[in-house]
Amino acid sequence: MKFIVKLFAEITIKSDSVRRKMVRQLYHNLHTLLDEDAPGSWIERHWDRLDVEPAPGREAAIRAILTQTPGIAHVLEAEEIVYDGMADLVEKVAPHYAEAIAGKRFRSTTKRSGKTDFTSIDFDRALGARLLELSPTAKVDLHHPEVVVRMAIHGPKAWRIIARHEGLGGYPLGEIGAGVSLISGGYDSGVATYLALRRGLLTHFCLFRLGGETHIRSVLPQVYTLWRRHARSHNPRLVIVPFEGVVEALKAHTDPGLLGVLLKRMMFKAAERVAHRAHAQALVTGESLAQVASQTLTNLNRIDSAIDMLVIRPLITMHKQEIITQAEQIGLAHHAACTPEYCGALIERPHASASAGAIEKAEAAFPWEVLDQALEAAEVVLARNIPERATRTTDIPQVMAPGDGLVVDLRDAAEAAADPRPETGLALPYAQLDERLHELPKDRPLMLYCARGLLSAVAGCHHLRDVGGARGAFGNVAREHDLGRLQGLVEDLPR
Repeated sequence: MKFIVKLFAEITIKSDSVRRKMVRQLYHNLHTLLDEDAPGSWIERHWDRLDVEPAPGREAAIRAILTQTPGIAHVLEAEEIVYDGMADLVEKVAPHYAEAIAGKRFRSTTKRSGKTDFTSIDFDRALGARLLELSPTAKVDLHHPEVVVRMAIHGPKAWRIIARHEGLGGYPLGEIGAGVSLISGGYDSGVATYLALRRGLLTHFCLFRLGGETHIRSVLPQVYTLWRRHARSHNPRLVIVPFEGVVEALKAHTDPGLLGVLLKRMMFKAAERVAHRAHAQALVTGESLAQVASQTLTNLNRIDSAIDMLVIRPLITMHKQEIITQAEQIGLAHHAACTPEYCGALIERPHASASAGAIEKAEAAFPWEVLDQALEAAEVVLARNIPERATRTTDIPQVMAPGDGLVVDLRDAAEAAADPRPETGLALPYAQLDERLHELPKDRPLMLYCARGLLSAVAGCHHLRDVGGARGAFGNVAREHDLGRLQGLVEDLPR
């Protein structure tokens, strides 16, 4: 079998030179991911598609890659059929669907290219007639079919479409430029970053630390999830800027009602400098019109005037519930729910319409060296190194084998299916951890597993430790090639 990768529609209407460039970038991105997750797989570039032939046993991993990589409209799983003429092809295809269409409405849809002695309409009619002979209770319905029989014919080659999966759409990462996302760990910034990545904007991350190491640790899983699922073909950076001093300086020198707008202006000024260093051309934020006082039209204009750089706001007209629903769909909701609202806690009675004069006066009194010092103290972490950054400040030692512990797999269903672990005793996605804590035994050591050690460390240190009822060992369970990535908690947890 193979995967047929169809291009995002907006790529196909570009000029020939731009289209070739974008397809080449998508090919490069997929090649990078396949080398890591499915070595031995093969990819071939065509004018209107890419064909991927999976290495044995790597189908699930490739399926996950293709459905999470920007630039792809949809993916077809296909089985090759060798044929000699239309009649022979009909006879070879029809038996595969006779049972599936029995008593149902069906339609045959064929995409044909290259030279053949028949048209796609000719083939669909012949196949439909043969299927009706094999399944007399079936009916043809071109408009509302219950079953669609899909075929792809490329000259002398024919492919029976087994399944269709929707892709992200958008442009290939690396082709339309880069931006810097102001990530806070909440719903809004996470979804905004996802939408920017989905469109094809290579996104670096900038966290303005407002709550010390606790704030950082709550944001790292969200950043890592976004990178690992959608941007792993590249090496974006996370820039952590300590902003507690900036907040204190603002409190000491400005009207409390202006704090929200002024803090955002400071963040924009700092993020613009981060973007210049990263050769990025835009900022990405999670602001939604009028959701809070700093996001009124007046205040958004005041904030934007702080910098000259383009600000992209993917959520600007989305309702809060739409944002939360999107976060749930892309696996960020649990991370967001566990992150405190630091900005909201700092601001009291904000002005919904800050005047330009008041802002100018407040900034004239602000000690700008504080902002410079914050940027000088910034920490830069490659997104792929986030697991090491998350675990280096803990006292969690390594665990090399599960022993008699129950192995709890924290990966989501798609990731677990792509790389199943025989040691797994309980599949419990990280996003469901809090609501399913009651399923964990209290009389047996626990071993938490995730792909890189990040979620297991966060869960062990923050979720289960707080429960107090579980005792056990937490960490990664390894195969031989995983050694060196393992982090675990081997001491007993307090009751």
